[in-house]
Amino acid sequence: MSAFPKLRTLQRWMAHVMVHPATADVALRDRTVRALVPLADALAGRVVKPNDRMTVAERLQVYNGGYLARLVEVLASDYGALQHLLGEREFHRLCARYVDAHPSRHHNLNQLGAHMPAFVARQRSLRAHAFAVEVATLEHLLTEAFDAPEFTPLLPERLQTFAEDQLPRLVLQCNPSLRLRAFRFPVEEYYTAFKHDKAPRAPRPRRTLVAVYRQPDYRVIRATLTPPAFAVLSALARGTPLGRALAAADDQVAVGRWFQGWAADGLFTGAVVRRTGRTGSA
Repeated sequence: MSAFPKLRTLQRWMAHVMVHPATADVALRDRTVRALVPLADALAGRVVKPNDRMTVAERLQVYNGGYLARLVEVLASDYGALQHLLGEREFHRLCARYVDAHPSRHHNLNQLGAHMPAFVARQRSLRAHAFAVEVATLEHLLTEAFDAPEFTPLLPERLQTFAEDQLPRLVLQCNPSLRLRAFRFPVEEYYTAFKHDKAPRAPRPRRTLVAVYRQPDYRVIRATLTPPAFAVLSALARGTPLGRALAAADDQVAVGRWFQGWAADGLFTGAVVRRTGRTGSA
């Protein structure tokens, strides 16, 4: 019989058993786990006592299964549309593999799903794989937008403080939650149908351009943009001066409407005019 392990060793042993992607019975036989507490000692009840209803492995499985169930629940809250697409069983298996590859290391569980889009991209056996990657990507953008830093929107009337000849050289600072992405599929339409309980199916490819951002009241907005609107907003987000960004669109009436809507939605937080030797700001 081995010497009774120290507290730190017991803590590490229990942690390994809890987070093991398989069952507790399999975890007890894992090489790392056996190095901490020999299998014979564990099964003999030297660490966890069996009772008249449950073996040692069965008692440990309460913690092993509960831990994974909690993490799957967290991931489902961020990736509900992906769960719908894959089905609960396949999503659960995906999450078990994901947690094994990317165990929770942060005190904030909001960080748990940060690697999901890249992980899904590597799981080529998933149903509707290419679309699943884009669903995961959109849902991750929504989480990023919600968790983005605080910001103070630039009031549209503040732009009136600039002289008319300064406006073409105005560089707008964008809301830090803004995310712009081109997708191969109509993923935003699918997500909207999912949110309205319409049980959507994976669609055929159709290129869509999407903006995701958070408003001051913490509502996260998803907007499908036309190619010209996407080009203008992308240029502004890159720091292209206002005049050059707006001139790229043919329909200036539409451009004015887009710009007013974006400003009203809090997409801009500041503005500067850069000149040789002098900078103005608002």
